[in-house]
This record gives sequence, structure tokens and C-alpha cells, in this order.
Amino acid sequence: MVILQVPDAPPLSIGAVSFPAFVVIIPMTLLTTPYGVRLAHRMDPKPLKRAFAIFITLVGANMLRKAVG
Repeated sequence: MVILQVPDAPPLSIGAVSFPAFVVIIPMTLLTTPYGVRLAHRMDPKPLKRAFAIFITLVGANMLRKAVG
């Protein structure tokens, strides 16, 4: 297994992964996922799909903006 050394990485990082952030984000994700799933199943799918499409469009536009310069 190769562990990459990232220059100027914060302390307690393994490659590009910050261990303290990992320790906080993973448990919070596991705790809040059921609430998000329950909310998504209660919502009307049309606005949920529209919101997701807008989000993906914004992410794609941001990627293009960064790629072009």
C-alpha cells in the first residue's frame, strides 16, 4: 500500500485525507442519513428531482469554469 505525502497537509493527515475530519464526518453521516432518506421519501419527487438537476448543473458549470480558466 502506498501512502502519498501531500505537501502542506494539515497535521494527522494520511495522504489527502484529514484523519480528524474523517472521524467527525463519517459518524455524523451515519447518524443523519436515515433522516435524509425519510425526508426524501416523504417529498414529492418532482421538486426533489428539479433541485438535484439544478445542483448537478451548478457543479458542472463550476467544473467548466475552473477548467477554462
